[in-house]
Amino acid sequence: MSSLQLFVLVVLGLCCAAASSLTNVDPTNIYLDTNVMVAADHKQGKRSLRQYTAYDLDEGDSEDEERGVNISEQLDGVLSKVDDAVGKAGKAPSKLDALIMKNVDEFAKFADEHARLSKELFGKYPRANELSLSTLRQLEKIEKVREMDIKNGLKGNKVEPDGMRRKIVPFPGMKIAPEQDLLSKVGRDTEHYKTVGGRALAAGIVTRTNEKGEHEILLISSSNPEKYEFLIPKGGVEKGEEVRKAAVREVVEESGVKADIVRELDKIKISEEKSIQPYLMKSDVVYDDWSESLRHRLWVPYKDAINLLDNRPQMLEMVKGAKKHIG
Repeated sequence: MSSLQLFVLVVLGLCCAAASSLTNVDPTNIYLDTNVMVAADHKQGKRSLRQYTAYDLDEGDSEDEERGVNISEQLDGVLSKVDDAVGKAGKAPSKLDALIMKNVDEFAKFADEHARLSKELFGKYPRANELSLSTLRQLEKIEKVREMDIKNGLKGNKVEPDGMRRKIVPFPGMKIAPEQDLLSKVGRDTEHYKTVGGRALAAGIVTRTNEKGEHEILLISSSNPEKYEFLIPKGGVEKGEEVRKAAVREVVEESGVKADIVRELDKIKISEEKSIQPYLMKSDVVYDDWSESLRHRLWVPYKDAINLLDNRPQMLEMVKGAKKHIG
């Protein structure tokens, strides 16, 4: 038995054992962090969700939120690529073979962690078993903070300009959004309405490229802390405001990310009276303090975005439209 086959058996065996108590879980349909294969001996950079340090949560091996050092890929996709290589060469590539043998314990550990987190998050995210390990880790951190927010009665509002802003104790290196972006626009009396009476909305599909050159998409949590869903940043267009500028403004207000527009995407019709103009954007600056910092940010690979937006057809359409231009 080759080391590659041994690796597959070990990982799948652990996944099956750890996930056996989950309902409707296919242990072969998981994501593992492939970054381990190329950087197993490299100390990963860390950047915790620093605005949450007031709760003194254990940061552990948190994601490098700003740089996106972790990336995940579906296990069957990895095995398929390796299988193709094996078929062409007649044997597993020697470097990959040696790498697997060297890190088989790490792979097994990540598989076990994926199964554990899938089980813990399954009640809130029914498709947790289909999400990447990096996404599950972020969700675990977010849910700890959400639990503390709810326990402390911390619930924002969209009535006051700073009603969605988290009070954050300043810390070294803290990045604060520009003053004009620290207060959200509230109410719809200043929003632009088309001549036919429809409401004009703008949205941003924000992407970033991690250290492996792979794209991640930005999602944000609902303004309601008791709703376990993630969304694309969007909002109304103010009177006299250009739609593209409204999209950029909404992104920085809701997600705390300064982004640059890459291209305009196809307009999405919601109803006879409402439509959304989405834009593909590239992340530039990630702020620690912004106008709606009670929300949570989530950076995910394309497949995870599709899974998390499965009950939001218009947002799904926007992400799929953006995917055509980001590879």
